[in-house]
Formats: sequence, C-alpha cells, structure tokens
Amino acid sequence: MARVPASPPETRGDRPVARALLLIAWALVFWGTLVAGAMAWRSVEMGPSAAARLALDGAGREWGWIHLSCAGLAVVTWTAAGALLVRRRLDAG
Repeated sequence: MARVPASPPETRGDRPVARALLLIAWALVFWGTLVAGAMAWRSVEMGPSAAARLALDGAGREWGWIHLSCAGLAVVTWTAAGALLVRRRLDAG
C-alpha cells in the first residue's frame, strides 16, 4: 500500500475558525466605518447631540448601541493601524 506524504508545514498553521473570526471582525470594522461616516455627516447637518440621538433611537435602542460600538471599534482600529504605519516608517527611516 502506498503511503500518503505528510502535509507541508505551511498548511499545519491553517486555522479556519480564526479566519472566520477575523472575517467577522473586519466586517464589523467596515460597518463601523460606514456608521462613523454617517454620524460625522449627520453631525455637520444636525449637530452632534441630535446625530447621536438619531443613531441610538433610529434603528431601535439595541441596534443603536451595536452600531455605535462598531463605530468606536472602527475608530480605534483605524487609529491603531495608522499609528503602526507611521511608527514603521519612522523606524525604517
């Protein structure tokens, strides 16, 4: 009987659950980016307090908190990514 060769070392680190969680996390970050952009636009039109009230009560109280949490996650993620890129450029130069 022929032996099946062992899988290459590259495929041993393949983690489908981690990839799925990473996809979900980035989807939330992109959704939060859209929500934050809409909040910024509404803040210019209506003022910050009216825009926050609309974000919380517009889609229902529970969904409003989820949207605002995604927006906060997006701001933190993009700020960290920008800081990381600036730091790498400063270290390289």
